[in-house]
Amino acid sequence: AHTGSDGKHTIEKITNEYDQYGRISRTTTESTNTKGEKTTTVMSGISYNQYGRMSGYTSTSTDKDGKTSTSVVTGITYDQYGRQTGYSSTDTDKDGKTTSNSTSFAFDQYGRIISQVISGEDTTRYTFTYNADGKKATAHITMDGWEGSQDMTYDEYGEEASRGGSIYKNVSGGAV
Repeated sequence: AHTGSDGKHTIEKITNEYDQYGRISRTTTESTNTKGEKTTTVMSGISYNQYGRMSGYTSTSTDKDGKTSTSVVTGITYDQYGRQTGYSSTDTDKDGKTTSNSTSFAFDQYGRIISQVISGEDTTRYTFTYNADGKKATAHITMDGWEGSQDMTYDEYGEEASRGGSIYKNVSGGAV
């Protein structure tokens, strides 16, 4: 059993399938909450590059009402140290709305993520700072073309401890 952040229990059954090289080729996660409602997520079509690193996949989730959402991730790139530096994704929500994004990551000399940029309809930028002990301390979030920013702090376990500020779109002199 897994306990979520809301304190409710969810039971998860995870099944993996492997290719001829012993790499995961498909993962199925069936989650059942305390009401007996089931959600199924299948990550399939996993592809790997010539170095054996994941280069793309398709993830399909079906909720308790049978509605499906899909995410197709392609073009996963890595730096010379094997750290993921970017990917492109196309997501289709349960109502059929499709969005496309590209995501990139930058690292400091210690291998920690210091920035994440998600470019799509709107571009969201995350800047991370760390405490002297190397644990993530804050994240500063901005969106291109939007006003304001948000700051998040993290506790000693890396969990979000607080969030402040706001990001809003200024349309014809008023916030959205």
